[in-house]
Parts: sequence; structure tokens; C-alpha cells
Amino acid sequence: MKLVKLTATALTITFVATVLIKADQFLSRDPLTQKEKDPVRINTSEVIEKEEINTDEIEQQSSESLLIEKIEKLTSRINELEAELINQQAEEEALKVENELKEEISNEEEEALEVKQASINSNDEPAPKALPVLSDDLFPKQSAQTIEPELPSFTPDVKARHDFGEALEPYGNWMHTHEYGDVWKPRIQNPTIWAPYTVGRWHYTELGWHFTSSEPWGWACYHYGRWVRYRTVGWCWVPGRQWAPAWVSWRTSPRHIGWSPLPPSATWNHHSGIRHWADNRFNIGPSHYNFLRVEDFNTRSCHSSLISRRQNTSLMLSTNNVTLMFSISLGGRKRICNRGPYRNYLTRHHHQDHRPLRITRNRGERGCVNQVNVINQEIVIHQRVENQTNINLSKSKNIISIDNEEIDKGWNGVKTQEQRNLVRRHIISDSSRPRNSNVVEVTKSKTTSNPKLVIKPTDKKIEEGRVSNIIVPTAPGNKSTLNSVAQKEKDQTSRITLQERKRRAITQKKTEEEKTNQARDAQKQPEEQRARITLQERKRTELAQKKAEEEKVKQARDAQKQLEEQRVRITLQERQRTELAQKKAEEEKARQARTAQKQLEEQRARITLQERQRTELAQKKAEEEKAIQARDAQKKVEEQRARITLQERQRTELAQRKAQEEKIRQARDAQKKVEEQRARITLQERQRAELAQRKAQEEKIIQARDAQKKVEEQRARITLQERQRAELA
Repeated sequence: MKLVKLTATALTITFVATVLIKADQFLSRDPLTQKEKDPVRINTSEVIEKEEINTDEIEQQSSESLLIEKIEKLTSRINELEAELINQQAEEEALKVENELKEEISNEEEEALEVKQASINSNDEPAPKALPVLSDDLFPKQSAQTIEPELPSFTPDVKARHDFGEALEPYGNWMHTHEYGDVWKPRIQNPTIWAPYTVGRWHYTELGWHFTSSEPWGWACYHYGRWVRYRTVGWCWVPGRQWAPAWVSWRTSPRHIGWSPLPPSATWNHHSGIRHWADNRFNIGPSHYNFLRVEDFNTRSCHSSLISRRQNTSLMLSTNNVTLMFSISLGGRKRICNRGPYRNYLTRHHHQDHRPLRITRNRGERGCVNQVNVINQEIVIHQRVENQTNINLSKSKNIISIDNEEIDKGWNGVKTQEQRNLVRRHIISDSSRPRNSNVVEVTKSKTTSNPKLVIKPTDKKIEEGRVSNIIVPTAPGNKSTLNSVAQKEKDQTSRITLQERKRRAITQKKTEEEKTNQARDAQKQPEEQRARITLQERKRTELAQKKAEEEKVKQARDAQKQLEEQRVRITLQERQRTELAQKKAEEEKARQARTAQKQLEEQRARITLQERQRTELAQKKAEEEKAIQARDAQKKVEEQRARITLQERQRTELAQRKAQEEKIRQARDAQKKVEEQRARITLQERQRAELAQRKAQEEKIIQARDAQKKVEEQRARITLQERQRAELA
């Protein structure tokens, strides 16, 4: 019913989102394509009309931004519902497998437990593998295996160049080694600084953490095979056949996350996988690890956020190995899972978006890159494809042989032998201690002889405040896996030495004596147990005090470092704001400087007060207050980010308002200038018309006078002529 409801809700939200998108497209259409005019630059010969100033643009932009925000919220809600559907399906599949496993375990024989106990007590024979233990999730929180299992020996991949040669040839060179066969070295601009699994980012998928790289050869070299580093040549890729989201070893602490490429000795076994003993088993040194802060784990490019490798020695001592690679059945096939840092911790406490993505497989070709489709919540990966064409490798380019090169296992960066011994002791103790907060007990049944696995409840307080809550599991198996394990244990009975058989005979003879001594020992056991418990409690208290002091020093250093980084960021922001304020207004510059200084002083005061309170509480409560301090610190950082974001929004809105007012004022001034120019032109035209009229009237008067003079002169001439004619007559 839950699945039906979630599906119906998802369909409804999808329909509403589609309607909103169509409405947004309809509103964003512009029926009349007009050229945008710059309101600041005004041509004096151009007259601005009031109709051209569109006062509805601001309202239209605000409505469009609201629609976009609603669409983004609906899209995120749809993605969350799809992730919940994927998780519920995975949980149902895990419950089915667990029920089947419990039914099969109830039908096993008691000999498996006896053989297992005998082989554990033996010093000559290797310890058998523990039976699979399933938890309530596909991300197991339990392991009954504390002894490192046997792994198959490394065998070079003969067909590697035949299958990968055409795709990898343009981006690197193939080399030949005696121990690993053909290896491939990529062409990198800075080979001394570069390391595998650094150019790209981490995505969480249905198979755990997947490394997505923009490098054109990353689809092959980061998901097939292993990596080895030579002192003079650098990093080289050793081909392999099994695909995994990433072949890395993980280390975490409450503040840092690190990963290292697995060496060729880390061969794959579907029954045992690769666990927290990876550093000790494969001798991985500090220099091979890439560390970054927890808050930078979700960055788009890991390379820009990596911590300097000079600090790797101290980071190795402050972190624990949480490597967890195992096989599960997905889609009817066995898949390799890569689980490391605890995803729920990153999403809850650091608000990082790690929604589970589906994995879609495609064919690997030349220059292809694994792509992430955010809309469909999937990653398109490229697989190795066997090359069916016959290629004569002897006719290819000459391959350089590097048989005599020395392998760098990551210990060259450790300066002194004392530091090396300290790091090695930490790695050994880290790999030997159990990773289980749930205690697995093996008990005997009277009616049946199979081992029963009892899982004690988990103390949830331990889970808080840790980046990784991983408790290394044993790989889940089916009926054939259990039968093979039982068969191996039965085979080990044939290899038990004669001394072990004698010990069993002596043990059986002493059984009766032990029964009589049990009653007397029962009275002594409480006192001895109390003494042991007291001694253990003292050791734990001393260890807790040491850890608390170290944690205080680390917190003080981290707080100082964060404060310095924050000062640098605030200084940079203030410079940018000052430059903008100088261009716009001197008054705004002074106000921003005073506000920033006041905020910085208040922030320093708050941080100082908070650090004092944390120090006093840490001295009293030690381990119990670590989780509370982590939550408080995260909450304060969020509040600080919210305040900074709110201030930035207010400043942006104020700047926008001032810009709009300035535009309107300039438009009004331009309109006034145009109107004044029109008035001046009209007045000049009137004056010119009046002057022309006056001149015309004067010209008419002059012309009339001249005409009158001409008429009088003509009359005088006629009169004179008449007189002369009269006189002549």
C-alpha cells in the first residue's frame, strides 16, 4: 500500500509540475520582439515617449521567479520520492534474503560449529571464514569476521591490451612489467602532483560510492583493475576484469574523509570482499591517500579541495579505515558494492545531497565518459567489451619494459622511523579491532548442531557524531554459498594435526574435572570479573581522557583555522563590496564597512563564548558531549550561513531598488531635457517667424515707396514731354 500511495503521489506531483512548466513557458513568451534600450545612454536627437517605459517588467520577473522556485521544489520532491521507492525495494529484497538465510541456517548440522571452533584454536591451520550475517539494510551494520580471509593470488590479464588498447592508446602509453604484465600510464600534465580518483566527484548509487571523472579514460581505469605507483615512472594502471563503482580504500573521522587506490594485491573474492583490514593487508602507506574535509566531500571537483599530502601522516593517525566492498545479487547478477562513508550522516548533519542513483550500462568506446543524468536519477556507465577482431600486438609500437623499477607503497612521505612505527601500529590496531556495535554471539542448539547467530541491539548513541557508521559485514550469500562454506569447514577436519586430536582427547578426559571445578570457580568469577571490569574501565577512562584532550586541541586548531579562513573570505567580500560602493556612492561604502566590522566583532565574541562553553562542558562530560558539540557547531554554521545569505539578499535588493530608482530618475531627467529642448526650439521658431514678418512688412513699404517714386517720376517725365510738345506746337 505504501508503494501504491507513493506512486500515486509521484504521478500527481509530476502532472502538476508539467502544468506549471507549460504555464511558465506561456508566460515567458514575448509576442513582440523589441530591441532593448539602455536607459542610461540617451541620444539627444531621440525623443523618449512615456509608453516605451514598461513599468510591468518588475512584476513579470517576480512572477516568473516564483514559478521557477515552485518547479524546483516539485522536482526535488519527485526525486526524493523516487529515492524512497528505491530504498524500500532494496529493504524488501534484503528481508527476503535474510528470511531465506535463517531457514537454511536452522537445517545445518552441529559439526560446522565444532570444526570452526577447533580451527580457530589451532595455531597451524588458517582460520575459516565466518558465516554470512545479514542486517536489516543492504548497507550492513554487522560483521562476525575479525580474521583476515584468504584472497586469490594476482594473475596478469593477458587480453587487457587486446580489449582496452584501442580505447586507451590516444591518452597514454602501455608498458610491460614482470609481476603485473602489461600496465598503462596516462599522459598527465603534472604527473608528480596527480593521483588516481582526484579529477572528478563522488556520487552515491545503488551500489555505493561511484567515482565520476571527466577524464576520457576514467570509465575504464577507475572501475576496472588496480593502480600501482613506481618511484620514477609514477602511477600506472593494472587492468582487471571485475567492474566496481570504485576500487578504493576508505578512511574517515568526524572531520575528514580519505581514500586510496587499491594495489594489485587487493584481489577480489565474492565471499569475503574487501574490508577494514585493507591498509594492513595490502600495506597502503599515508602518501597514497587523498584527504579532504567532510563539508567538501560533495564538491564538483575533488582536486581543488584536497588537503596537502604533507598532513597525511597526522590524518592517518586521526582516522579509521571503513572500507566495505562486498557482493550482492541485483537484477539476477552478482554486483560489487563499494560502501564507505555513512551517507545518512552526510545528508543529516552536513545537508549534502546524496540521493541514490541508478546505474545504466552501456558499451565502452574511445573517448567516452560516464555521464550523470540528474533528471532521471541515473549514471550511464561504460563496460569493457571483448574485442572480437584479431590484432597482432607484436606489430604495434615498441613497449618499454620497467621490470627493475622500485614500487612506492606510500611510505616515502613519512620522515622518521618512529613515525612509521606509530602509523603501522595504528593501522594494525585499526584492522584487528572489531567494527561491530552489534555483538554477534555463536551459540549451540541442543536439538540441532548448527551455529545460531544472535545479534544484540545497537546503542544508537554511538552512531551520532561519526562520519562513518560502517560495521564491516560478511558478504551475504545464497544456499550454494552456505554449502560451500560448510564443505570447506568439513574439509578442514581432515587437515587437523595429530596434536590437535590429542588435545581433544585430553579435553574430553578433563570434562568431568571441569564440571566439579565450575562450582568453585563460579564463586571466584564475580570477583575476578569485577577486577577485570574495573581495570578495563580505568583503561577506558584514561583512553577517553586522552582522546578528549586530543579532541580539544583538534577543535581549537580547527576553530582557529576556520576563523582565519572566514576572515579571509570576509576580507575578500569586503574588498569587492568596497570597489562597487566607490563607483556608486561614498555613503554606501561607509555603511557597509561599519556593518561588516560590527558583524565580525559580534561573530568573534560569539565564537569566543561558544569555545569557552564547549571547553568547560568537554572537561566535565568528555565523550558524551562530543556529539552535542558537533551538532551545535553545525547548527551555528548553518545560522551563520543563513544570516550571511539574508544580509546578501537585503543588500542585493537594496542595490536593485537603487538601480531601478536611478534608471527612472534618469529617464525623467532625459524627458525633461527633451521637453525643455522642444520649448526652446518652439520659442526660437516663433522669434524667427516674427522677425521674418517684420522684414517682409518693411520690404513691402520700401517697395511701395519706390513704386510711388517711379510713378511720380514717370508722371513728371510725361508732363515735361507734354510741355515740350506744346511749346513746339
